[in-house]
Amino acid sequence: MEKIKMKKILVIGSGPIVIGQAAEFDYAGTQACLSLKEEGVHVVLVNNNPATIMTDPEIADTLYMEPLSERVLEDIIAKERPDGLIASIGGQTGLNLANALAASGVLDTYGVRLLGTPVEAIRKAEDRALFRSLMMELSLPVVASQTVETLEEGLAFAYEIGYPLILRPAFTLGGEGGGMVSDEAMLREKLPRALDRSPIHQVLVEKSIHGWKEIEYEVMRDGSGDTIIVTTMENIDPVGVHTGDSAVVAPMLTVSEKMQRLLDEAAHTIASALGLIGGANVQFAVHPEEETFCVIEVNPRVSRSSALASKATGYPIAYATAKVALGYRLSELKHPLVPGKTLLDAPTIPHRVVKLPRFPFDVFPEADTTLGTQMQATGEVMGLGVTVHQAFNKALRALDLDLIVYDVETLLTLPQASIKASLEGPRADRITALFAAFYQGMTIGEVAAWTHIHPYFLTMIEDLAHLNMRLYHFVASQKKDGKFLWTAGRDSDASKTWVSLVAKTKWQGIGDRVVARHMGLEEADVRRMRIAEGIVPTFFVLDPYGDPNHPPLPKVFFSAYANDPSPKPRSRLSSSSIQGIDPPCRIAAPSDDETSHPNFKIRSQDGGQRVEPFASNHKHDVAHLAGEPDDSVQRAIVLGSGAIRIGQGIEFDYASVHALFALKAQGLETIVINHNPETVSTDFSVADRLYMEPLALEDVLDVILHEKNGMIMLAYGGQSSLNLGGPLRRILLESPNYTFDLNESVIKTCEERKPFYELLDALSIPHPVGYAANNRDMLLTFVKTLGFPLLVRPSYVIGGTSMMIIADEAALERALGGAVGELLDRGQTLLVDRYIEGSEFEADLVSDGEDIYLPGFFEHVEPAGIHSGDSIAKFPAQSLSKEIEARARAYARRIARGLGLKGLLNIQYIVSGDTVYVLEVNPRASRTVPIVGKITGQSLVKLGAQCALGRIRLKELELPEINEKRRPVAIKAPVFSTEKLSGVDPLLGPVMRSTGEVLAISWDENDALYRSVIERRAPLLVDLSTQPAIAFYGALENTEDVFSLFRALLAAGGRLFLPAVLAESFLQSPERYGYRSQIVSFADSEHVYEDPNWWKSLSLLIAPHLKGEGERAVLFRQKALHYGVPVVSCLETAYLLPALRRGDGVDTLHAYTEAFLNRTKHVPTIR
Repeated sequence: MEKIKMKKILVIGSGPIVIGQAAEFDYAGTQACLSLKEEGVHVVLVNNNPATIMTDPEIADTLYMEPLSERVLEDIIAKERPDGLIASIGGQTGLNLANALAASGVLDTYGVRLLGTPVEAIRKAEDRALFRSLMMELSLPVVASQTVETLEEGLAFAYEIGYPLILRPAFTLGGEGGGMVSDEAMLREKLPRALDRSPIHQVLVEKSIHGWKEIEYEVMRDGSGDTIIVTTMENIDPVGVHTGDSAVVAPMLTVSEKMQRLLDEAAHTIASALGLIGGANVQFAVHPEEETFCVIEVNPRVSRSSALASKATGYPIAYATAKVALGYRLSELKHPLVPGKTLLDAPTIPHRVVKLPRFPFDVFPEADTTLGTQMQATGEVMGLGVTVHQAFNKALRALDLDLIVYDVETLLTLPQASIKASLEGPRADRITALFAAFYQGMTIGEVAAWTHIHPYFLTMIEDLAHLNMRLYHFVASQKKDGKFLWTAGRDSDASKTWVSLVAKTKWQGIGDRVVARHMGLEEADVRRMRIAEGIVPTFFVLDPYGDPNHPPLPKVFFSAYANDPSPKPRSRLSSSSIQGIDPPCRIAAPSDDETSHPNFKIRSQDGGQRVEPFASNHKHDVAHLAGEPDDSVQRAIVLGSGAIRIGQGIEFDYASVHALFALKAQGLETIVINHNPETVSTDFSVADRLYMEPLALEDVLDVILHEKNGMIMLAYGGQSSLNLGGPLRRILLESPNYTFDLNESVIKTCEERKPFYELLDALSIPHPVGYAANNRDMLLTFVKTLGFPLLVRPSYVIGGTSMMIIADEAALERALGGAVGELLDRGQTLLVDRYIEGSEFEADLVSDGEDIYLPGFFEHVEPAGIHSGDSIAKFPAQSLSKEIEARARAYARRIARGLGLKGLLNIQYIVSGDTVYVLEVNPRASRTVPIVGKITGQSLVKLGAQCALGRIRLKELELPEINEKRRPVAIKAPVFSTEKLSGVDPLLGPVMRSTGEVLAISWDENDALYRSVIERRAPLLVDLSTQPAIAFYGALENTEDVFSLFRALLAAGGRLFLPAVLAESFLQSPERYGYRSQIVSFADSEHVYEDPNWWKSLSLLIAPHLKGEGERAVLFRQKALHYGVPVVSCLETAYLLPALRRGDGVDTLHAYTEAFLNRTKHVPTIR
């Protein structure tokens, strides 16, 4: 195939993080942009997600931080005149936009060539009718189905084929709008919604094959037709659960050799018939008993599965996708991780990989957790091991699920009806329910009938449950008064049994903290005892091929408890065997009477229970694998942030990567620990060494001690890495080889209320009055002292978890009967502050211990009490006075010096009247740190890392400063995914609920606000000139403020739907009577909120939480989400609506940065 010569290529990003489209597209986009730049191409990138690495100035040559809409992209194409366009690395967003630009003729008008997979192939893959026709032409089996565009067509097909059915809307993200229907009533309810979610108003109505196995193939094809299978993946959950919500193993384990040949051939046939160019994902359904399969669908782009496949195999799918889009053959591309191999060589991955989803139900406890074909997970974790057991347990540990599934006492008390309901649902807690089922003696046959999970995986979990039960009962037999005691010396039978059981738990991947909890000991104590017996892990280099003639570069590592340093792929067993494939479920591990096993090094010691501190005793068996790390080399170990979750998103991966770059530039060897396969930080090219390990104490310590020395960087992985600081420091205290970027006193002072307020008092900085309570009586005492309203929250949490505002006695009673009471009963300390009404703002800064660099302030639109992550924020602040800003800067300098901090700091303030209060201080990266970096062109993270090393003095640097005109204006707006979750109240409060954010910049504030909410998931986008129908529901606290909002909406052309009583009250004033033709009153009754046609007539619901609201207000917000009506739950947000103004034109981020920093000669006032 001839090379495609192009000077300028436009790349479409995927936009904000939402359920179904997360950090995997930052990884893909970054890799693809750099791949294109290698070819001398000028890369123009469009993406409005400020938290990404791909939107850094170094990644693309020209960057537009503009909304991802067809109109905006046409403006950019007209201005930049690119030769080509790549859309396949921007997720479903990029694919849909490319398809729309082609269909509207924009690409033809400007002579832009779509690179990679052709438009026709995209349409054939995404259009359900075209795809079905193609499969039938290829004689490939598909499920009985029909594409429909009306409810009547769907009902007719259902009458013909019967129930249950699965709905699959075309051109949608994460299965949005889809689901299973079991009868006509459900079809009538769900099909109209599914049709509305499809951009082409088309849904595939499919006969349900729930219970079949779901298999994924990650395929790579070049323009000449060369095709490889990068890896296969098997969903542990059956068809019917979205692959993003399923537990997944790689490679597939329970498929027969015959079926594998059939699927291999089908994947190649489909890739060729579609004419795919680049990476793609092919999904199959395989009958659980018969040798038959069906083709489900094809994603003709890089995807979430592509990221998992890349990290599992070391194969750079996005990099290759960009190269083949330019005409390269796979055989011409060298493998960057394995010298001597090309990208036409398919990996074989001799290890095992398990992916588990991360759900948001801790933030939404009221949500329906039933899983289906619409994705609900926000992120995922990956475990690597020599066996599937080990990989599975690592993934459990990465999610902190191990402490739940191995809690025998609690799970033995679960009612069997509840267990069965979770398994049959299935619900998000189904893995916990599986363990509970086996603890309570349920059989594999019973569980398989309820779940349709293959017996191989059930046998694996049963093995783990039974081993845990044996350990639990043995420990119980050795306890006295609830404490674990040895009844004899080291050579006793009890000691030998304990060693044997612990050896088994480690071989199967169970963590030290599980053993410690059974024994009633600290995790460090179990670690010392285990290491004293020589039970230690081995580190393996990730080897995609297992070819001794072509060893991989020692870049990516994982640990395992195994004696063989080079695990080899084993032959498959037949599918008729319930043992599945190698490794067999009934793993050979130390028997009860053994004190040694070939998989472990057991070192005998005579008598006594005293064990030397493990730090001086610990020696990993790694010399024969990759060589011992050099003691003389200075290194830094960055702890990543793990799975994308609400409250801890992609911004912390941005921080980790920037820290790694800064540390490497300072001459340090860089190491990163992370288990998130979606991220840039887990790309093998970012750090000198990557450890794909859980961010749990045991695993992190294994890496740290293997590396022999280093500065441990806690400030960049969010709250997760910060929380590891204390335990790590206490264990490593005796070792002079390790230092930390944050000392423990800084973390404690910032997280715990008493030392924090003592610091602020000593510095003469105002703060809310507050106390720390650890029981109910203390809380009630503080309530009497402080009065209402109160803000109650625990320390050391992510995204304001369990934080709440208690407004009155009734709310206090509900809190004590719910989450607050449960936390206090567990002995957890809660912070109790007087709630201050006012305006909130925040700042990110860098301190070198003496001076600070604080570029500007983020001013929140929503009031205090709304989590900062869910608030719209303006940068620089638009209404703060110079005096207020000066005072806030002075407080920041005092705090940084008072803490003795060297590094990053995020401070949140509230201004009430003339007083500036400090609410909280976070000694780490924040979600706004990337935004400051994008706006100023100066990475605060890189500065912070250099300050932590003590390498720079801020006063000696020329750092950019924001101009005093406060123009242009940048708006950070949150993006929510609540419509993907059933039963959720979208009300905003102190607990963060958004999954991502966008950044919009303009010379005019109202235009910037408009651009920030143009995303489909932003509820404010209603054009008042089109007379949209806006409903209001809620009790009123300040009638005049609300009525002034009504007047502004009506004056701008909107129509208002108001409860009859409220409409009558509003129209009583003569000056408002003239709006009567624009007001529709409705009865406050169940008939209204159950009427689908009523909801379809609305463009927006304003339903704030106001004192005195009842359950009906909650129902109104929930029903609005159900019917796809955007919801505004904060009046301050609604006040923005009449001011939104759409500007013209587009500008590069560089142009805005120059203007922010006063480096442009002319700054227009408005566009």
